[in-house]
Amino acid sequence: MITNPIIVVVAYSRLNSLENLLDSLSKAQYDDDEVNLVISIDYSGQQDVYNLADSFDWKNGKKIIIRHDHNLGLREHVLYCGDLSLQYESVIILEDDLLVSPSFYLYSKAALEFYSNNFNIAGISLYHHEHNESTELPFEVINDGYDTYFMKVPSSSGQLWTATHWKGFRSWYDKGQQVLDVDFLPDNVIAWPETSWKKYFYKYLLETNTFFVCPKKSFTTNSGAIGKHHDKVTGLHHSSLTIQKGNFIFPRLEDTINVYDQFFEIFPDSINGIENIDLKDIELDVFATKPLNKVKSKYVIS
Repeated sequence: MITNPIIVVVAYSRLNSLENLLDSLSKAQYDDDEVNLVISIDYSGQQDVYNLADSFDWKNGKKIIIRHDHNLGLREHVLYCGDLSLQYESVIILEDDLLVSPSFYLYSKAALEFYSNNFNIAGISLYHHEHNESTELPFEVINDGYDTYFMKVPSSSGQLWTATHWKGFRSWYDKGQQVLDVDFLPDNVIAWPETSWKKYFYKYLLETNTFFVCPKKSFTTNSGAIGKHHDKVTGLHHSSLTIQKGNFIFPRLEDTINVYDQFFEIFPDSINGIENIDLKDIELDVFATKPLNKVKSKYVIS
């Protein structure tokens, strides 16, 4: 039996953003499930964030506030929150610059049930990418009748991890991994600061041949508020929220052509008309972001 995922809010010092997220959570649908809420607050020296969390009236289950007594930093804070999956079996992680769709929980629960035993999956995203985050160009997936697709791109704008997902990443990460210039990852990802946990998950997906499941319509959106990795407000990460409540059609990895690599490029075996060529000899680079010195294939389609 699948246990209901708990919701974990990752908070620090953004009072208004946190208030907006909590408000959207209070208006969401939970189908009378008991859903516990954890608000994890990294130390910032600001009392008002704790006061807001403390006064927030959560009617759908237990509310647990974790108030850290020293500053973890963003990377360690997200890792701490991910570790809660080992205690609660599955966690929905929401950083405090997000807003949720009213049906985000219904999607999360349905996706968790469908993908819980799929060992190719390392996480379930609640967020749909409307832009390629390495090029800032629009990104669209093919309409194939399914509600989700697969990417070697981790989600940081709302994601669900089971204990199994997290154990796999943690056992890999705790071996002292580093993201290096030689890694076959987008240049901007490699250049992200060491406060980023996400760049490590990028490398994990690449090295373990695992994927994030992503929805074609977004159940979270990013407000673009000023934060650790943004020194000004940005609209680049906004995604249109869906209100789809059910009847989700989930594919397995082998069912859909919508399988994308770490550069947002579709896998070569999804392309019709390639004959008499070993697909392992082909690299797709439609966005022209792959460093050619790292491409090992015989041919590049660009």
